[in-house]
Amino acid sequence: MKPVLFFAAGIALLAPTASSSQSQDPEITVQGIPLTPARWAASVSRKLDAALVYPRAMLNQSPDSGIVSVRFRANAANRPDELTLSRKSGSRALDRAAMSAIAGIGTMPAMPSSFRPDQQFVANILFATDLRQHEQQLALLRKEAIRLRAARTAGADPVAMVITSHAGGVS
Repeated sequence: MKPVLFFAAGIALLAPTASSSQSQDPEITVQGIPLTPARWAASVSRKLDAALVYPRAMLNQSPDSGIVSVRFRANAANRPDELTLSRKSGSRALDRAAMSAIAGIGTMPAMPSSFRPDQQFVANILFATDLRQHEQQLALLRKEAIRLRAARTAGADPVAMVITSHAGGVS
């Protein structure tokens, strides 16, 4: 055991000598990874998942399911603001849970430079009780996204990013 300790101590003594023998410090450039819209949306989606709570069903009642879409903008403190329901689920409890989750995101990450200061966002929140239901809801959202891209008009207020999250019996 003693030879190992001496060997480790010898290396520790040599390490500072090797670095001090260099005449100049190398120039180090640190460059951050640019924040893309996709990375921003993924970060906001993680915050939304953490804030999302599936509402409890009343006794003797099965839990509700559905899709809720919430439009919002970021305020000066980079928090969700001007929340409006753009798609109701048919369940007031799910609609309230979605609005509460968006409000509960808190401060969002800094916006990518490609976003306008007054950019509008949409969060689609899926409430599903099983995987089959969740997959059906995702398929519906994908079809709608394709249709909306095809029908986009120049005068419409573009949505920078659609954030999709889910709650319920799937993970």
